[in-house]
Amino acid sequence: MKVLYLDPRGVDSTGNYTKGLTSALSSLVDLTVITNYYFEKPVNNSNYHLIKGFFRVSEHMKKNTLRKITRGIEYIFEYKKIISYINKNHFNIIHINWLLFYTMDIRFLKTIKRILIKRNDACKIVYTAHNVLPHVNGTKSIEQLRKIYNLVDVIILHGESIKKEFVQYFPEYESKVFIQYHGANENININYNINKIDKKLIDEVSKFNKHYIYFGNIFFNKGLDILLNIWCNSFKASDIQLISAGRITEKYESLEKAMALAKQNKNVLILDHVDDNTLNYLINISSLIIMPYRHASMSGVVFTAADFSKTVLTTDKGAIKEYLVNNYDSFIVTENQLENQLKKISVMDNKDLEQMGARLHEDIYSKFSWHNIAVSLVNQCYLNTKS
Repeated sequence: MKVLYLDPRGVDSTGNYTKGLTSALSSLVDLTVITNYYFEKPVNNSNYHLIKGFFRVSEHMKKNTLRKITRGIEYIFEYKKIISYINKNHFNIIHINWLLFYTMDIRFLKTIKRILIKRNDACKIVYTAHNVLPHVNGTKSIEQLRKIYNLVDVIILHGESIKKEFVQYFPEYESKVFIQYHGANENININYNINKIDKKLIDEVSKFNKHYIYFGNIFFNKGLDILLNIWCNSFKASDIQLISAGRITEKYESLEKAMALAKQNKNVLILDHVDDNTLNYLINISSLIIMPYRHASMSGVVFTAADFSKTVLTTDKGAIKEYLVNNYDSFIVTENQLENQLKKISVMDNKDLEQMGARLHEDIYSKFSWHNIAVSLVNQCYLNTKS
């Protein structure tokens, strides 16, 4: 079976997903991967043809209008190359992992479909919809997504809960859905070099014996303002330090107010950007990872927590609970229960949290291996797609 796998993002945390899945797929199919120019192929037995094309210029540009325009131009040129490549080569499956510019993506998909129809090709188009709707202003994309889902043959979602949400918006495409779970990260570096960390930061966190951390991009659905308000209400006199390490990708009023209030507390540390080495240090010293989400389909934070053997406190959103066992390797609560659960955790012994984190590591790596996921994907999805 010949498979073409397309992932324009392919770096940072999204790169871990592609590394895991493509490495596992490479032992099962004849695989070609076209991805980000800065994608790093895993140093293991991955045996596939790699083409690194997307975003050579724009990937490391400062995020502004110029970067967005450059990125769009690069996206168009790379997809033109991909369409030419598809026109010259036969594949059984074209698997797309991330569509980034829906207006252009619809045109690209229509062109690919015309090529396949013209040569009477039975190739199927599989699309991994990591989120039912985009995180920011997602409802504005519903009609574009409806056109995309009409053009693809299979829509991959990462959990049954996500499927339920998907069907609410797109009931006409329920028959196209295939559930493929997210796999555990592979070969992740969880270590850090203490000599490369800002000494002022080390001094600041050393004032506290306990640390809880929120990390990742910050926008409305991630609910950081909810967490900060809870902290200012109930934990401002606590000897536990709350660390927020993430870049704001969407500004909103309640977050700005919560951050202004939180910065008045000595036990809150807000960092707008940290390098990987520093983030590894902060996660390592933390006893709890907090995910106060308003909405989510799934979150890679769960897998990072497993990498570091740290337990999580998360709101019950999307398919997150399908990967966790409440009160065994994690804490799963409603938004209204978040504050009380934090109070209960705050009086727990760190050793108990360490044991839960160890169980999360074991559970994730045993239940969600990429090999098992890839075998299921090939046998139940690729081979069983309808003509």
